Amino acid sequence: MIAVLRGFLWLTGVWLAVAVALVVGTLASVLTTLLLLRRCMPAEPEADAPPESRS
Repeated sequence: MIAVLRGFLWLTGVWLAVAVALVVGTLASVLTTLLLLRRCMPAEPEADAPPESRS
């Protein structure tokens, strides 16, 4: 009975580690995507600035 309980707890720990790895990996992916988008996108013009004259 104790061996079954140990096996169940070990399996639970493995699935917990898998779930934590998936969550951490997803958050890291989202964070790096947002950082890259922020870095690569052009800055928005200020609202006070006059529009550029096109000639």
